[in-house]
Amino acid sequence: MHMPTELCRMKVSELQQRLARRATDDPTHRFSNLYDLLTWPPLLVWAFDTLMTNSGARTAGIDGLDKRTAIKHRDTILADLRTALKQGTYRHQPVRRVYIPKANGKRRPLGIPTLVDRLVQLMVKAILEPIFESDFFPESHGFRPRRSCHTALAHLHLQTGQTQKKLFWTIEGDISGCFDHIQHRCLVRLLKRRIHDRRLLGVIWQMLRAGVMEGSLFAKTAEGTPQGGVVSPLLANIYLHELDRWMHQHYLGLNYREKTKRRKLHLGNAAYVRYADDFVVAWNGPKAGAEQLKAELATFLRDQLGLTLSEEKTRITHISEGYDFLGHTVKQARRSKGGKRALLIYPSKASVMKIKAKIKGMTQRRFSSCDAVENKILALNSVLRGWANYFRYQCANRTFAYIGSYAFTRVQIWLRHKTGQKVSTIYQRYYQQHQGYRTWKQGNVALINLNAVVKLERQRYKGRPNPYLSGTEEVPLALHRTPDARIRDWEGASYYGEDWPEARQLVLERDHHRCRLCGTTERLEVHHIRRYQPGMPHEPKHLITLCKGCHQQMQNPRSAASRAVARIHSAAGEPDASKDARPVRRGA
Repeated sequence: MHMPTELCRMKVSELQQRLARRATDDPTHRFSNLYDLLTWPPLLVWAFDTLMTNSGARTAGIDGLDKRTAIKHRDTILADLRTALKQGTYRHQPVRRVYIPKANGKRRPLGIPTLVDRLVQLMVKAILEPIFESDFFPESHGFRPRRSCHTALAHLHLQTGQTQKKLFWTIEGDISGCFDHIQHRCLVRLLKRRIHDRRLLGVIWQMLRAGVMEGSLFAKTAEGTPQGGVVSPLLANIYLHELDRWMHQHYLGLNYREKTKRRKLHLGNAAYVRYADDFVVAWNGPKAGAEQLKAELATFLRDQLGLTLSEEKTRITHISEGYDFLGHTVKQARRSKGGKRALLIYPSKASVMKIKAKIKGMTQRRFSSCDAVENKILALNSVLRGWANYFRYQCANRTFAYIGSYAFTRVQIWLRHKTGQKVSTIYQRYYQQHQGYRTWKQGNVALINLNAVVKLERQRYKGRPNPYLSGTEEVPLALHRTPDARIRDWEGASYYGEDWPEARQLVLERDHHRCRLCGTTERLEVHHIRRYQPGMPHEPKHLITLCKGCHQQMQNPRSAASRAVARIHSAAGEPDASKDARPVRRGA
């Protein structure tokens, strides 16, 4: 299937727009003949190209098929999958079970489907999402296009920030193991409200009942959706949409007269925001009413959805005490100017302790001998900037100053262990001026000052229209790659050793900052002609400057670039004794 990616993207976008328009115009319409879209070539090509741009495509499922092999056999995979879908012989394979650590010390199970199954899941998501986005309520923000944690917090501030509403009591809701306890038959029943295609529902049923492989052991999946699947977040939102519907029917959807009557009877009204399985309900009645509402929520989730509210995490707190939501603390306090009460949102204590533990782990004494100063500062800057970019939409000035001071002190301790020098000597050598402030600096790399580098922005909530009907697209964020891409969570340790930056710079200057093959001066990299092993010295005669494109061609030993580099290396190599004894006679 040789179709331009941009053309396929446009056709898929038009399809999604038509589905969203029909779902919006007729809220009771049930869609049929959707299964045939899974065999539509533009959707297949778009899904494959989109999947290959995802960093998770490098991880293989139980069949061992990874990104590199899939790209090499692209046409064969798409043709075989299209044939299997047309003939109805497609079967979803079990997912590979791995575990990732959680913040509370426990482990979260993660299911990794095969690349082909992820491809089918991505197509199913592309079909279902425009339909159900037309039904979702604005209070839901988790795993939805053009919505994020920041939109959820901004919406929460809009609903509960005004002191006139007197939303003093708050229910911090958390559902225990939500993804793992979704009832399959209940989910399919909810899908049938909009989908009238037995074959498409059959494919989704296969995804739910595929089972898991943990090592060599197979286990059936009687409930839950695998965390790690492409379509799992959408299915969870469809399932939890029933909670949003219940809140609207009983509290949020009341008109002005009904809400006024409830206030006069001291019954109270509610505000509500949900992000995935975490939600907040703000209550303007007495605490007894909040406790009754919590009991009603627990009963509804248990009886209608088969889910359980976490007794450990679901608490009722007063707004003056504050509560945590999405890594932030939401608390009402008096302003320093004027003395009026206002709702403040700032980084939570748990988030601050987590980043401090990360910084402390990166600056331990055991890393002082093998890590270069420049690499350590680059790694810390990457962690600090990423953490600050998440919290920069709320009140974080004081927190940024505190974390910046802590990172500064930890680098000072790390430098003292690395150099073995006194603090005064360290200050003379590394404490320098940089962009208007003084900080630790080595070469052209300096430890960033968060308040000087990261600009705080107040994000106000605005109504989010249906993303498939608004006609606008968001620009994707640019990803910053660390200097050593071999390590996912880079902490400053260089795979090539501490002397690598100096050796790399010498080779670049020797080659006049140009690619030795094509002569370009952009995106330059230094290539090891001989395969590098940790601990080997970096000899300039075994290094060569290449651009990124030529460097990628070096992965194939039979490519023209590999042969050209071999000729350059052999021509520049030092002659051995046999060559000296039999010199080449030029002009013969």
